[in-house]
Amino acid sequence: MGLKLEDCLLYAVTDTSWLRGQTLAQQVEAALRGGVTMVQLREKTLKGQALEQEAEEILGLCRKYKVPLLINDDVMLAKKIGADGVHVGQSDMEAAEARSILGENAIIGVTARTVEQAQAAEKAGADYLGSGAVFGTSTKKDAKPMELAYFQQICESVSIPVVAIGGITYDNIRQLQGRKMSGFAIVSGIFAAQDIEARTRQLWAEARELCLPGQAQRLRGILQKRRPVVQCITNIVTVNDCANALLAIGASPTMAHHPEEMADFAAVSDALVCNMGATESLEAMMAAGLAGKAEKSVLADPSVNLGTPGTSDTSVLSESSVKSGTSDTSVLSESSVKSGTFDKSVLYESSVKSGTFDTSVTFGASGAGRPIVIDPVGCASSAFRRRKCLDLIDAVHPACIRGNASEILALATDRNTGRGVDDPAVKNVAAPVSEDSGADRQAGHASTVPGRKYGLDSDSKTSAASTAPGARSGLDSDSKASAAAVPTAKSNAIQAAMELSQRTGAIVTVSGETDYVVSGTRVYEVPGGSAWMSRVTGTGCMLSSLMGAYLAVENSALSAAACCAMMNACAEKAYAETVRREGGTGTFHIALMDALSGRIQ
Repeated sequence: MGLKLEDCLLYAVTDTSWLRGQTLAQQVEAALRGGVTMVQLREKTLKGQALEQEAEEILGLCRKYKVPLLINDDVMLAKKIGADGVHVGQSDMEAAEARSILGENAIIGVTARTVEQAQAAEKAGADYLGSGAVFGTSTKKDAKPMELAYFQQICESVSIPVVAIGGITYDNIRQLQGRKMSGFAIVSGIFAAQDIEARTRQLWAEARELCLPGQAQRLRGILQKRRPVVQCITNIVTVNDCANALLAIGASPTMAHHPEEMADFAAVSDALVCNMGATESLEAMMAAGLAGKAEKSVLADPSVNLGTPGTSDTSVLSESSVKSGTSDTSVLSESSVKSGTFDKSVLYESSVKSGTFDTSVTFGASGAGRPIVIDPVGCASSAFRRRKCLDLIDAVHPACIRGNASEILALATDRNTGRGVDDPAVKNVAAPVSEDSGADRQAGHASTVPGRKYGLDSDSKTSAASTAPGARSGLDSDSKASAAAVPTAKSNAIQAAMELSQRTGAIVTVSGETDYVVSGTRVYEVPGGSAWMSRVTGTGCMLSSLMGAYLAVENSALSAAACCAMMNACAEKAYAETVRREGGTGTFHIALMDALSGRIQ
């Protein structure tokens, strides 16, 4: 399975001390419903067959919710039941030996209470560290509270994720703000709660807010080391800005658009971004998406021609079938290739191996192949674009769909939901945008429905304000002054994003005054940014391109949220620089690019 940073956010460690008439499986499922991102089975009383049965039951639940299961200490049990990995202590099997038994894709966690232990574990191949006890704990009698400054020193001493553990509850979790951890491993804070699901939801919101800044910084560092190649098929208005934005953050853009070269670029790029504003390149988008799937999933099979280099026809993959190696590639969407024949079964979550399906490999949000980002520019106003966008989504199964609220609503409902500045929902934005006066924003001069657009190619940001440090925020609280319709519009957009995500399997990002990143029922809320982002054409298109780079590093909702957080922070810096220089939109545009490149601190 392999560890993602997102897995570390809220890590539930089981304990049977608080069953209260329930089974452990019932309590674990309540925690999974609440949003835990990883589970560790730590069972000190059961042995042998009883332990194995319990582990298999918990593993089944984790598979259901697509969350990794790790076994505490017992490497052989983890191997026997097919768990995703193990967590070992300093007196248990060493990380390198556990890796040799469980394989390269296993998740190996190690307890580290000193900087020296942390560095040794990283060198031995650990994927993450559990460090503490940060507050002391009743589950380990010999665990003494760790100074938080020293805990931060451990976090900063290694490049792998560090999760805080030991006595963490909803009441004290904010004391860890700014300590550079990647997540929280919680025992009694989850399982001793009267309502495990509700408490887990509260902890998830806290973990998301406390860890996102550090995770964004960590992912940016990885991105700059890897320099992913991102293929962008975008509209002519923003092609230059998208390319330069990618270069600014350390990625490498390629702006190839012709259908006949899609297979070649699929072989060398790490992500693909398709922008529906490029209506002249719809054929290329389909070809690129399907060529990428073929490059990653087809084994050597001379009977299958998917337009790869050296075959007889690389010109058209969109809407095509593969027929016994012929040059007819006219319909592939929603189809499988079986022994060179055309079978109208489902292409999703499948790979093609010697003409047959291997359902162990999945596409899109699952992480196989290069991630594809689709930006549904204009789909709220154009039935043509919306139909083509939905066809593309059905065919290529993207990792992420990023648009503003009206575009996401349009895709979820398959109907027009916006008319640019003529949309009644954005009637207040005709007035000039000003960030010089909070009173102006409260009076409605810059208040808009989150995510509504000024025009077809821009997203609306109405405020750079974010929640006060230390304040609790979440989907049920509005931290910005806005029109009365905002809560309803926000909830409608989030619900539409959830439905679209569950239907397509994609991460859905809703850009607006606050950005929302949705994966299934899990929602990241990303405040910040600047109203001036909507006064410069193409900032949304730039964000989609940047998201391709971030998802190439880690294909997860956390990575998409980190990208939004980075873009919003850069927009705030750009606005501050524009004010300092007494500039206008031209100054802001240049300052935004400078901020993306790290030139504005």
